[in-house]
Parts: sequence; structure tokens; C-alpha cells
Amino acid sequence: MIAAIAGVALAGALVYGLLVLRRALPVAPSPLDAALAVRPRPAKVESLDRAENIVAIAVASAGDAHWRLRPILREAAAAALHGRGIDLDADPDAARRVLGDEAFELIRADRPRPPDAFAPGVDPQALDRILARIEDLQR
Repeated sequence: MIAAIAGVALAGALVYGLLVLRRALPVAPSPLDAALAVRPRPAKVESLDRAENIVAIAVASAGDAHWRLRPILREAAAAALHGRGIDLDADPDAARRVLGDEAFELIRADRPRPPDAFAPGVDPQALDRILARIEDLQR
């Protein structure tokens, strides 16, 4: 009986000792944690964040829509039109026919600057339609 109690006590002491030792040792990261820790953030994510920010401020502010979003949309539309043999600035009538009035009005070369740069920017639904149109042209 004493041997059984001594065996249980010894086993308990060993378990306790292992627990103390385990807590004292540094915890090694799992292979997944280690892999994630050294992965740099892809540049594409930063570009996406930047694009989302530009869209958000362009919706909020007419000035940002004109000076920040409009040049990006012009570049995308010009590239899409170029693939169809149309120059956005040299042939504005053809560009308007292909892009549609709503998109062309936002990106046309002679678009006047907004009278109030702090007025609300481009309507989100209109922007969605314009982006969809430019995207369709790139296919």
C-alpha cells in the first residue's frame, strides 16, 4: 500500500515537474505562425487599399472625384478604347458612343472643375455603372 502511494506521489511529482518545466521553456511558434510572421504584405493589397480610399473620398468630395478618381478612370477608359481603335481625346464622339454619356461626362478632357470642391462627389450607383462599363470594354 505504501509502495502504491509512493508511486502515485512520484508520478504526481513528475507531472508537476514537467508542467513547471514546460512553462519555463519558451514556446516555439507553430509552422503556420512562423510562416505568417515572415510573409511580407503583398503590394497588391496596398494598391487595393489605396483604390478603395480614392473611391471613398471621391464619393464624399467633388474635388477628390475630379482630381483623384477622374484621372484613374480616364487612364482605364483610354486603354479600353485604344483596344477598340478609338482615341479618347482625339475622337470624343466615338468615345462617347462607346462609353455612354454618364461615363464620358465624368472623364471627358474638357470637364470643368467643380465649382465647390467640398460638395458631394460622384454618386456611388453612377460610379458602379461607370466602372462596369469600362470593365466591359476591357474584355
